[in-house]
Amino acid sequence: MESEEFCRELLESARWPEGPVCMNCGAKGAASRLTTRPGLWTCKACRRCQYSVTSGTQLHRSRLPVSSWVKLFYTTQIRNQNLTASQVSRRFNVAYLTAKSMLRRIDAIRREMPEMAERLERSLRDLANGNGRD
Repeated sequence: MESEEFCRELLESARWPEGPVCMNCGAKGAASRLTTRPGLWTCKACRRCQYSVTSGTQLHRSRLPVSSWVKLFYTTQIRNQNLTASQVSRRFNVAYLTAKSMLRRIDAIRREMPEMAERLERSLRDLANGNGRD
């Protein structure tokens, strides 16, 4: 789970199991990956929208890499570690208030997007059990 690209793909498959969906028009199968910016999609249907896997979620506008979010989700949900903000701050080398916000956002994702959280949890469990890809 070290690669940023790998973590982004995990999150994308959890959020969009049938492929990216346009945030503006809701088109499925009309997404085109921008080659100039990793993780950014554009809609070929409405031609107005650029979006990423974090758009419209609690992770939107976060300055932290996607891999940090996936690792925190793994630690709290798969390994069932009940971390405090101080522990998250030390482990992820972020400020205390950032760590507090990270924990709040992970909880909010579980509440607001339960299907996405369950798919991500399933993927991470498969990886932890050696059933996923390398």
